[in-house]
Amino acid sequence: RADVYHAHNLDTLRLAVMAARRSGGATVYDSHELEYGRYAPTWTVFDRWFMRREERLLVPKIDAMISVNKPIADWLSARYRREVVVVNNSSALKAGSAGIEEVGDWRERLELGNRTLIMYVGSLIPGRGLPVMLDVMEILDPREYVFVLFGPEGIVEADQTYRQMVAARGLEDRIILVGSIPENHLLATLSQADCSIALTENRGLSHRLALPNKLFQSALAHAPLVTSNMPGLADLTRRYRLGVSVDGTDPAAIIDGIRRVCAHPDRFAKDEQLLENLATEHGWSTNRQRLLEVYVKIEQRGVRSSRRAGVGSGV
Repeated sequence: RADVYHAHNLDTLRLAVMAARRSGGATVYDSHELEYGRYAPTWTVFDRWFMRREERLLVPKIDAMISVNKPIADWLSARYRREVVVVNNSSALKAGSAGIEEVGDWRERLELGNRTLIMYVGSLIPGRGLPVMLDVMEILDPREYVFVLFGPEGIVEADQTYRQMVAARGLEDRIILVGSIPENHLLATLSQADCSIALTENRGLSHRLALPNKLFQSALAHAPLVTSNMPGLADLTRRYRLGVSVDGTDPAAIIDGIRRVCAHPDRFAKDEQLLENLATEHGWSTNRQRLLEVYVKIEQRGVRSSRRAGVGSGV
């Protein structure tokens, strides 16, 4: 019998609450994403209604609640009128990154010359703003700009891979898909970019409030960012002077953002004090302590001992 049952996302919450009730333990609900606010084309209106209902019924039975970032935590806190602790486990802020010497010079390897290097890191899947970059690269002068993507390829739109979409529009000389690279090569790779993009699309509440890892990875690699103007993304981009936020659906706005950050690279993602603050606030050492404090508070409240008499009760 455990003292604490940690439910990662909504689909495990009922089991965790049941186990805690039967053993006299406590339940921590890790709402990693807003499950019913995710982009999932196969989900019906009933599916989303059921998930909202399930969460509304189970949250009163938990002992603590955490989430992955402040925008989502604030939304959940307002909805359920309870504390939601932010625990951001950004892999970008962990040690063990390789250096340029190990990773190599991507400009040389890909024969990019002196073209402005726009970079994307992450999975090639829906919701990442990749289709609009086809329009962007069609407009930008191919002699001056190139878009390079690092990450596993998937279905981006209408059952097409991004590679197929690039080929259909004859953009192979402007858009280069490298594929996956080792995780510890990401920072050294991003450090070679003139501009990194994080154009999260508005495909639901979870997307609007998301803070993708590529934001933190780009910041620590000193790569100026162009992000979509989703609330969480825009706030951190502005607060830490990481780049500019634009309408991620408008090719002209994206092009303007790219030109702005590339014209003044010293203005973005270069303030060491702000970057240190970012790493401290969102790094694992800080967030590990927050999570430990959640468990300490449960222990101090004596949740397990107070529930021993109720062992065996259902949910």
